[in-house]
Amino acid sequence: MEKITLKNVKVIFYNPEDGGWGRSITIDATDKKVQEQISKWVKANNIGKGPLAGKANFKEYTPEDGGETITQFTFKLNDRSFKNIVGVGKLGASDLGYGSEVSLTAQAFNYDNQWGKGTSQSVSAIVVHSAGGGASEDLNELVADLGVDLAEGEPVDLAEVPFD
Repeated sequence: MEKITLKNVKVIFYNPEDGGWGRSITIDATDKKVQEQISKWVKANNIGKGPLAGKANFKEYTPEDGGETITQFTFKLNDRSFKNIVGVGKLGASDLGYGSEVSLTAQAFNYDNQWGKGTSQSVSAIVVHSAGGGASEDLNELVADLGVDLAEGEPVDLAEVPFD
């Protein structure tokens, strides 16, 4: 089974918890080179099952604000995926979200279980290059507004911070 490595792609969705649809990371695959790379990898590994095996499952999304249509591709996440997330500087898994930039490697693998037989894929490693908009950005802004300097791993007594 072959691996795929995509460098400097934007995250559209990051679902670290299984809310019934599985855990996944969806990337912006609008760039034709990214689509071609994914399509070749899916075909070479015959990822999928039944008549869809070997065909990349790209989805189109048009933002509600009428922005440009985005082509997206979803990679599955498993327990191993979360052990191999690192970030540049102080970035990490908590910085993943809409708009973050990552490089990732995914692997194809065969399965034969109670749900069927075929070839699937999942992410084996992620490097976070930049944080997207989201909770970690909100926290950074809130902390900056409070005049607190958060050093990683050091506790802060917020009882001493004046809230206006």
